[in-house]
Amino acid sequence: MDWMNSALGWISIGLSILWPLALLLGRNWIKARIESSVRHGFELKIEAVRSELRANEEKIRSQLREKEQEISTLRQTVLNGTANRQSLFDKRRFEAVEKVWASVNDYSKLLWVSSTIAIMKVEAVAAEASDPKMQRVLAAMGQNPPDLKDLQDAKNERPFLSETAWAYYSAYTSILVGNYTVFKILQTGVSDPLRFINRDGNKEILKAALPHQVGYIEKYGAQGYHHLLGEIQSLLLAELINMLNGKETDRERVENARGLLKVIQRTEDERGQTEHVAAAV
Repeated sequence: MDWMNSALGWISIGLSILWPLALLLGRNWIKARIESSVRHGFELKIEAVRSELRANEEKIRSQLREKEQEISTLRQTVLNGTANRQSLFDKRRFEAVEKVWASVNDYSKLLWVSSTIAIMKVEAVAAEASDPKMQRVLAAMGQNPPDLKDLQDAKNERPFLSETAWAYYSAYTSILVGNYTVFKILQTGVSDPLRFINRDGNKEILKAALPHQVGYIEKYGAQGYHHLLGEIQSLLLAELINMLNGKETDRERVENARGLLKVIQRTEDERGQTEHVAAAV
C-alpha cells in the first residue's frame, strides 16, 4: 500500500508539472495555428490586392497608350491642318500680290490726268472754268477720260497683304484719284470750283508716306505731288517682293503704315463729303 501511495504521489506531482506544460504547449500550438491561418489569409488578400493593382496598372498603362496615340493623332492632324492652311494662305497671298500690281497698272491710266494737273495752274483755270472757251480747252485735254468704276480695284485683297503694302497701294491710288477728281470738277464748268477742291489731303498723304520728302513737298506744293508717285510705286513694289520672299516688315514701318492709313481714310472721308456737295450743285 505504501508503494501505491508513493506512486500516486509521484503521479500527482508529475501531472501537476506536465499539465501546465501541456497547456502551455497547446496554447502555443493553437496560437501558431491561428497566426499561420491569419498569415495565410492575409497573404492571400495581399496577393489578391497586388494582382488587382497589377491589373489596374496595366489597364491604366493601356489607357495612357491610347490617350498618347489620340494626342499624337490630334497633334499630327493639327500640324497637317496648319500646314495646309498656311499653304492655302501663301497661295492666296501670291494671288493678292498679283492682283494688287495689276490694279496699280490699271490705275496708271490716270497718270496723264495727274501729270496734267501737275503742270496746270489750277487756280487760274478755276477762275475761267465756267468760260466756254476754257471748257473747250479742258474737253480737248481730257478726251475719253477713264471711268473710275472701270478700273481694277484691289480692296478685296487687303486681308492678304501686309499693312505696309496696303498703305502704299492706298496712298498711290488715293493721290491719283485726288488729282483726277480735281480735273473732273474743273471740267464740270461749275462757278467757283475751288470751293469743291481741297488738295491738302494729297499733301498730308505724301508727307505721311514719304516723311523724308517733306521739304520737297513744302517747296513745290501741289505741282510736285505727281512727281512723287514713282517713289511710292517703288516702295510698294519692294514691299510686295518682301511678301513673296516671306520677309517680315519691321515694327517701325508697320507703325508708319498705320499712321499713313489713318491719314488716307480721313482724306477720303473729306473727299467723299466734298463730292457729295458738288453733285448736289
